[in-house]
Amino acid sequence: MEKTGQLPYQEAGEAAYWGTMLESIVRSEFTKRTGIEVQLVKQLLQSEEYPFMQANLDGICEHPDFGTCIFEAKTASAYKASEWENSIPAEYMLQIQHYMAVTGYKGTYIAVLIGGNTFKWKFVERDDEIIAMLISLEADFWEHIKSNTPPPIDGSDASAKFLSDRFPESVSGTQIVLPDNAEALIKEYDAACEQLTEIT
Repeated sequence: MEKTGQLPYQEAGEAAYWGTMLESIVRSEFTKRTGIEVQLVKQLLQSEEYPFMQANLDGICEHPDFGTCIFEAKTASAYKASEWENSIPAEYMLQIQHYMAVTGYKGTYIAVLIGGNTFKWKFVERDDEIIAMLISLEADFWEHIKSNTPPPIDGSDASAKFLSDRFPESVSGTQIVLPDNAEALIKEYDAACEQLTEIT
């Protein structure tokens, strides 16, 4: 809905606001601790091969073995500290692999300020297996956008919010029992939808 302009403009929340405000501090601290200078990137980047893939980098820097790499700055609540112990939260791993897909770079430095008083940084190499999966998923999603067809409902928070907003009168935790002929009707409906797709 956001990509097709069906959602009204929403200002960034508090977490996003402070993340932006603290980005320069995270960047400066990273340089102070590592000696690696970070160059700002002030434009939105777009993949030549897959134009639907874009990247808004926090910066770029040099790695002694991998050359030019991405720099990504994050802030996290103290409650999220355990997620940064020996790894990187999955959503950020996917984000930086997406950025490497767009740029072609071979690695990313990611630095995080946790709870306003703990600083960590890690280097992540490009993972072509993850990138291939992302390209496939994003290409499929882009086809839904081009055809203005909502993607299937899944178990994500976004799907749950969409259903909650769409059906505000629903009662959480309740179930309905479908009639015995429901399966046949669903198959008939799916067949009709396929025929309609073939016609159009």
